[in-house]
Amino acid sequence: AMSALTSQQDAEKILRTNLSGTFYCCKAAIKPMLRTNGGRMILVASVVGLHGNAGQAMYASSKAGIVGLATTLRLLEQRLGSVKKVLSQIPQVDARIRIRYNPNVNNAWFASMLEMLNLITMVSALLSAAAMVREKAYGTLEQILVTPLRPMELFVAKIIPTVVVVPLFSTLALFGVVQGVFDTPIRGNLLFFYCVMAVYVFSVSSLGLLIAVFARNIAQAAMILFLIMFPMLFLSGAMTPPESMAPWMKYASLISPMRYFIDFGYQVLFKGNGIQYVWHDILGILMLGTVMFSLSVWRFRKAVQ
Repeated sequence: AMSALTSQQDAEKILRTNLSGTFYCCKAAIKPMLRTNGGRMILVASVVGLHGNAGQAMYASSKAGIVGLATTLRLLEQRLGSVKKVLSQIPQVDARIRIRYNPNVNNAWFASMLEMLNLITMVSALLSAAAMVREKAYGTLEQILVTPLRPMELFVAKIIPTVVVVPLFSTLALFGVVQGVFDTPIRGNLLFFYCVMAVYVFSVSSLGLLIAVFARNIAQAAMILFLIMFPMLFLSGAMTPPESMAPWMKYASLISPMRYFIDFGYQVLFKGNGIQYVWHDILGILMLGTVMFSLSVWRFRKAVQ
């Protein structure tokens, strides 16, 4: 009868203080105990939770709830113990992630090789563009045009020295800096790499000649080249993998020769893969090189006429 005099607010306060607080403490403690497979919880109740007490109905109910909570936790411990015993007898799969080609995730290995590939691109385009623009600046281009030399032969003559010089000096960068200074492992076929590099230098040199057709001096050609190089670099997959790009950027990267060459360089030099893994990169370099060389010859012939 006296418990009927307890207001609802006081009854909720008693339950919240004695039972809810204990429940939330157990809930927070049981997760790390299960994770570490150890620990102990001591719940403090009262004898009135077992036998009751006149005038303390809500208090006795909250303490009885603690007794029930302790009993439930003990049963849970016994059940989990039997489950763990059974699971310990079953062969387990230990999944571990291992990085195959760069176990220590040394960023210098990636960065040094990326810088070498970027410099090959920039120097190849700049050398061919400078060679062509210099003919304009010195006025010798008009003398060349009166000869029987065709525009295609003129452009090939400008590209061949670049194809010879750039792979030669890239050897110093590869063995002197990438492997010598940063200790980057070289696993692939170097002859295969240099053969494809010669094709790539031809493609990028064609881009440099296309720039030279529009530029009036070397400074102007360099500025145009820098304006083209940064979008090419961002779309190459070096900063952001193509899989993480927006769909329109992924399709736009297909017109960047650096995307194919950087992927080819990492696949061959870093992973040691063969032509069966990089044939699509070689095909992309050949197609873009053919398009840029044809476009530069066509634009130069049109400008001359």
